[in-house]
Amino acid sequence: IPSSVTTIGKSAFAWCDLANINIPSGVTCIGECAFSQCTGLTNITIPNSVTSIGSFAFEGCDALKDLHIRCEHPEDLEIKTNAFDDTPIENCTLHVPAGTEDAYRAHPVFGKFKEVVTEK
Repeated sequence: IPSSVTTIGKSAFAWCDLANINIPSGVTCIGECAFSQCTGLTNITIPNSVTSIGSFAFEGCDALKDLHIRCEHPEDLEIKTNAFDDTPIENCTLHVPAGTEDAYRAHPVFGKFKEVVTEK
């Protein structure tokens, strides 16, 4: 994804054969179904610049093991409650900035992740 991109649109990478995705720091919005059904996706990195994650953005990402999220204030991140539908997030590790673990554990979406760990 080029650094000039600010929005990942609806279904942009749906059903793609991706293993890892490192979203560039200029992206502010991850649209509806953007990475839906990327069944080989194991690792996602979301930068601090992202302020919105749409419905079903990561739906059906069966192989997801690690989500690295750089947002220091999860309460400011608009994320639809169904963003990870049919993705086994209870088997996933959420990597968050130091000092934010409690906020992520209390979050209605991110609190469902199996494990929340501090990113170094």
